[in-house]
Amino acid sequence: MKKIIFLLIIIIIPLNVHAVNINSSNLIAMDLDSGRIFYEKNKDEKKLIASTSKIMTSILAIESDKLQDITEATEEILTMYGSNIYLEYHEHMTLEDLIYGLLLRSGNDASATIAKHVAKTEENFVKLMNEKAQALGMNNTIFKNPSGLDDDETSMNYSTAYDMALLYKYAYQNETFRKIISTKTYQTSSDYKAYSWTNRADIIHEYDKCTGAKTGYTPKAGRVLMSSASNNDLNVVIFSINKSNYDTKLHQNIYEDIFDNYKNVELVNKNNFKVDNNIYNKKLYITSSIIYPLTKQEEQKITKKIEYVEKIKNPHDKDVVGHLYIMLNDEIISKRDILIEVEKLSIKEKIINFFKKIF
Repeated sequence: MKKIIFLLIIIIIPLNVHAVNINSSNLIAMDLDSGRIFYEKNKDEKKLIASTSKIMTSILAIESDKLQDITEATEEILTMYGSNIYLEYHEHMTLEDLIYGLLLRSGNDASATIAKHVAKTEENFVKLMNEKAQALGMNNTIFKNPSGLDDDETSMNYSTAYDMALLYKYAYQNETFRKIISTKTYQTSSDYKAYSWTNRADIIHEYDKCTGAKTGYTPKAGRVLMSSASNNDLNVVIFSINKSNYDTKLHQNIYEDIFDNYKNVELVNKNNFKVDNNIYNKKLYITSSIIYPLTKQEEQKITKKIEYVEKIKNPHDKDVVGHLYIMLNDEIISKRDILIEVEKLSIKEKIINFFKKIF
């Protein structure tokens, strides 16, 4: 069945005029639902990402479906330095509790224990990290360890602001991740001792719209901050790198600027979708509505375009017969496949149609 293929690059339109002064070396502010970029500075430059690497470690641990497994701290923890939750050799704790220690206290010993429990070895776990990165389209990312420590060239995790926003956007879809990353304090106990952890990220304690945060620091990487915030139905993630500070106030200022100027607008409702020039005379539909964050001025500049693939003589149910494009300032910001609904024929009807074609 011959079809015309349209090559499409969806352009995510950023905010052109920055209302907030960005002192960070690298930064991105992205809508967690549509992927729209509001702010960016050197978003595609590869940089060391320090402990924000643990976002990937945490989501892989969560997706392993082993949260209630009892883990054991083995010899790997003895070489961990920097931030730790101070596990003791042979100490036992649930995997879920380790993830809390990983994200709230940035425990390097927790990352080593998680990696070994989930994938048997750190090498195997790092392979999973890079496979997931590729699957998410993090094309400028390379992981060498589950912690983000960068003591030598063979163990440095590199990524970009854009890639890290993609990672957080994916992880944020997971309910368990959202619960843990938004936690301010947490208490638990192992077979050795009791723990009480406070989230190290200042923004989660200072900013009431913050829904999650993870800091990272090494002398080589500088201070890295990944945070998210929500206002009404608008959900945003910011990733930044700054040599001198964690950009806590900058994140808050950017969030407030976005929340003041943007709101989610339903551009197309899937239940009310109609095609004026319906060449098939059958029901055409899209599978999901289109919602996009816009300013009031931008709402007036939205246009829609429908393009058919080459007409299919005998379409089957759910065939893609065209595409719906949403345009802002003549740039494509969203796309949906248009499908056709074809009634399924009974065996009797199929036999009748078969003989009609013969005679």
